[in-house]
Amino acid sequence: MLVNIMEKIVDEIYEDILETHEINFCDCPKCREDVKAIVLNEITPKYVSTDKGLAISKAEMMEVQLRIDILDKIVKAIIKVGNNPRH
Repeated sequence: MLVNIMEKIVDEIYEDILETHEINFCDCPKCREDVKAIVLNEITPKYVSTDKGLAISKAEMMEVQLRIDILDKIVKAIIKVGNNPRH
């Protein structure tokens, strides 16, 4: 099992944004994937290959500043995709 833990963190934060804020943004699969692609291309990946590594890395990724940085990148990507949707 090879997992990019950053992708999981981006997914979690993105879902939180959509659930807790009223955003005028298309959430179709194409726009969602475009947002994720933009964000994941801007951050350093962190791969793990075991369940233990996944648990340890998830704990490390709970750092507040990292989550704020990812949140900022997601919001900017939502604006970018919203202004130029490809669907």
